[in-house]
Amino acid sequence: MRITIKERQAIIQTILSIDSNALIYLYGSRCNPNKKGGDIDIAILSSKIDRSAKSRIRLRLFDLIGEQKIDIISGDLLA
Repeated sequence: MRITIKERQAIIQTILSIDSNALIYLYGSRCNPNKKGGDIDIAILSSKIDRSAKSRIRLRLFDLIGEQKIDIISGDLLA
């Protein structure tokens, strides 16, 4: 995994502050230690993470880990 401990903690804490039951997955090139660069791809399973929440998550992560390309997809746990 090519994210730092600080980045991982920031992602987890930020998302769980909105939905403590959310399931969080990192996917894409950051999961492959042999690749370079790439954005941070995050999948969230949650009934509480809507478009507004994704914007808040992205802005909070910019504050915590710096401006990076962050893609967030989400889906409802019950869907």
